[in-house]
Amino acid sequence: MFMKEKINNFIIGLYLNKHHSLISNNEYYKIKLRVYSCLEKKTKMYVLNNAILTLKDWIQINNNKLISKSNLEKKSIINFYKNLAVNICLRDEVKYLNDFDTIWRNPNKLPLNVYDFLKTKQQEVLINNGISYSNDFKYLFYHLKDFSYKIDIDRNTLNNKKRLNFKSNLEISLSFYDITVNFLNKFEEFLNSIPNKKIYPYIKRNKEISLGSISKYIRALRVCFNEIIYKNKLLNSSVYPFSRKIGDGGYRIKTYTNSKSNVLSDNDLRLLLSYDTKNKRYKRAHDFWVFSFYAKGMNMNDIARLKWKDIDEINGKKFFTFYRGIKRSENQPKIKVNISNLMWFIINRNRGNEKYLFNIINDLNPKKNEIEKYKNKESRFCNKYLKFIQNELGIFQNEQLMMSTARHTATFTALKGGLNPLDIGKHLGNIDNRSIYSYTKSLIQIPGRTEDDDMQQMLLDKSKKIVRDKNGNLVIIDI
Repeated sequence: MFMKEKINNFIIGLYLNKHHSLISNNEYYKIKLRVYSCLEKKTKMYVLNNAILTLKDWIQINNNKLISKSNLEKKSIINFYKNLAVNICLRDEVKYLNDFDTIWRNPNKLPLNVYDFLKTKQQEVLINNGISYSNDFKYLFYHLKDFSYKIDIDRNTLNNKKRLNFKSNLEISLSFYDITVNFLNKFEEFLNSIPNKKIYPYIKRNKEISLGSISKYIRALRVCFNEIIYKNKLLNSSVYPFSRKIGDGGYRIKTYTNSKSNVLSDNDLRLLLSYDTKNKRYKRAHDFWVFSFYAKGMNMNDIARLKWKDIDEINGKKFFTFYRGIKRSENQPKIKVNISNLMWFIINRNRGNEKYLFNIINDLNPKKNEIEKYKNKESRFCNKYLKFIQNELGIFQNEQLMMSTARHTATFTALKGGLNPLDIGKHLGNIDNRSIYSYTKSLIQIPGRTEDDDMQQMLLDKSKKIVRDKNGNLVIIDI
């Protein structure tokens, strides 16, 4: 016997099959893997076809002394099968011998390394969808590495106490088979806590990850599973860990249960819209938040890309049109935004070059990745100073005020005003209206109007009246 170890519900061992020598040479023997199920009290045997040894080789490898070069190669083959068997036994979905047998007979599926796939996916998304979305895969990669490092330390500490030879190495090779419902639950707990620096010194993270970010990362992981299973057909759908319907035992991605926590109350909104400051940085962040709110929740990605050629005029009324995001779809609606006096004031105060509406993208012919860098820099700038404005006004106590809050608040305001969710979906440029319906859980829907400017008019009505103060700044007052 070469080795014998108990792994979870199994005892595995490798044996020299001395009872059946090879016909061509009586001195050589095949190696057998014996897997015993403690739950079923049954055994399965597997012949390792590409591992043949003499009795002398077998003794030399077992003693681990003065091993010849040829036997070192044979030992590496035996270790490969040993680690493969241990890895299968450690999987959460492997409870019985049939579970072990299914994966053992399909070893080509095991080397699917999650890290390699994430790197490839990140580059693909960067080209097609931009930096923001690709960052979800990038940060998921690092968080999975940290979590796997933690698992390796925990497992290896436990194995040492039990005097097991197996060394966990998920930080290097994490398979899609390793990501089970239990893995995802533990991963979520890990992200939602601060790692112990004494036990896990190589984990640099020193704060908890927000629920919104956790949801983004796990959705990115779900995208990888869908591609591996349904597009690349490299995994069986039975290993899909995510929930397809309520109560099926799969992992359900967590979201905020109360959509109102993402939107400003009427009083907070009025305070923010009427905010005035001499600080140029605060003023710029405030301008873009207000512009986003009145432009039907337009995000910074689209604000940065607005061009003068997007502006048109009918009957003396100016407006601009755009498609949400940089990815185009044949079903994607074009969004129309009427330009109010307040919006013109914000445009002129933050006027860009002869090509771009705003002074966010400074180059006339930037590359795609350069546009992303400009946009991301401006988003970080605005979110930083919106936090200071939030603290100064004492508003929105439960969440951090961000540029994305403008979109949530615009949507919620239109819903409360009675606009139909499907119409709001068109205003926002959504192809799939599931995100719209998530805002309506606590609202009674009232049939609304469907003209192009309905949503924007509802938002403008919130401002009552806009006037300039003695410093030339815009101030909102009640009529």
